[in-house]
Amino acid sequence: HMGSSIGYATSNGRKWSIDSLMTDADLALYAAKRDGRGQACQFTPDMRLKQEQAREFMLAIEEALEDDRVTCVLQPQICLDTGAVTGLEGLGRIRSVSGQLMPPAQILPVLNEMGRLAEFDFLVMQKTLDALVDLRAAGADVPCVSVNASSFSLRSPDYVTRIQIELEIRGLTTEDVVVEILESTLIESAVDAAVTSIKRLREAGIRTLMDDFGSGHATISSLLKLDLDGLKIDRSLIAEIENDKTLEAVKAVHGLATNLNLTVIVEGVETPQQFAILRAIGCEMAQGFGVCKPLELSAFKAWIDSYGSSAVQELQTRVAQSS
Repeated sequence: HMGSSIGYATSNGRKWSIDSLMTDADLALYAAKRDGRGQACQFTPDMRLKQEQAREFMLAIEEALEDDRVTCVLQPQICLDTGAVTGLEGLGRIRSVSGQLMPPAQILPVLNEMGRLAEFDFLVMQKTLDALVDLRAAGADVPCVSVNASSFSLRSPDYVTRIQIELEIRGLTTEDVVVEILESTLIESAVDAAVTSIKRLREAGIRTLMDDFGSGHATISSLLKLDLDGLKIDRSLIAEIENDKTLEAVKAVHGLATNLNLTVIVEGVETPQQFAILRAIGCEMAQGFGVCKPLELSAFKAWIDSYGSSAVQELQTRVAQSS
């Protein structure tokens, strides 16, 4: 059984060449593949415009990497019982020439296409560890930081060694960092290089979490294959947690993780109702806009300075009112 994707272009009666017509048809073919394959797509002039914009954006990303405009924003994780900060996650961003931070949905697919996602992960890890050192020097009590590792990073043979070196340079220990595993569905074999890296992380004393569990990408099968320390319940489940079926799903995931002795962090917690439900289930840690939005280092310093007993008391009051 054979299938096909077709891109085609037609002459508009003006001056044209075979080469330009074939280029247009190729752009239409790319669109047909991108939109699901198995279809025919006709060239339109906006395809050429989109191609030019994509090329320009790729060049902008290239320049940002060369100019050291990779940075991180920080988002705390808290204990649902006490409100205490239990850690924070460093999320990668790229600063545009104008100074604006580009959102991850905009930059990650491009970095992937460029083959530079592992490099980006490493730069963000460096920035996140620098932030931890800076925060502790300023007196902040931050137990650890989390960094994201794509499958490209995990398949780098020197990934674990590079983390150890970066920790040693800053006088940090393996207890100070947690690696969040992304794109778990790409890990399909016990001999996968990514599986080897995860085992080496554990042997080195570096904790690992499965990110976005319940998003449709991470599976129970992946969870059982990998030697992990915990998981993060995806925000897509928490957004619908007041729905009875979703609530039962979250309870099931939390119960499974507890029985497997895995740490659980709940992502995307935003409302007092969500806080109250999660506490009733027995979830221990939460992360989301309801606690704090991702902030750059200077703004995060101000947030954590103000996040004392009064802030915790306010959080508990809101939760109590929603119960």
